Amino acid sequence: MTATEISVEDQQAYAQMAARLSDLDAQIEQLKEQRDQVAELLLGCLPEGAKKVEAGDYTISVRAGARRLNTRKIEEQFPAAQYPTMYQQKAVLITEEVKRQVSEAFLEANGLFIVGRPSVSVK
Repeated sequence: MTATEISVEDQQAYAQMAARLSDLDAQIEQLKEQRDQVAELLLGCLPEGAKKVEAGDYTISVRAGARRLNTRKIEEQFPAAQYPTMYQQKAVLITEEVKRQVSEAFLEANGLFIVGRPSVSVK
C-alpha cells in the first residue's frame, strides 16, 4: 500500500491527530491495567464469600466467575467416534468454495458481501 500524496500542512495536521490517537490508546491501556489492579486488590480485601458490600456511597458487587465446560478436555475424553450422541453434525459454509464457484459479480449484484466499518491504525 502506498501513502497518498498530501500537502505539508495536512501532513502536520494528520501527524498531530495520529499522535493524539496514539496517546489516547496508551492512556486507555494504562487505565485498563490500573482498573484491573484495583479490582483485584478490592477482591482480595473483601470478606470471603461476600456478594454485596456497602462502602460509603458505593455498593460493591462480586460475581463468581463463569463456570463452563472445558470442551477441549471433554472432546479428548469422549471422542465423537465413541460417543456420537454427544455431538451434532451441522453444515458449515466454506466461503473459499463459494468464492471459487460463484462469480464476484454475482455476489456483488445480489448483496452477498458485508462491508465492515473503516478503521484507523497508527503505528
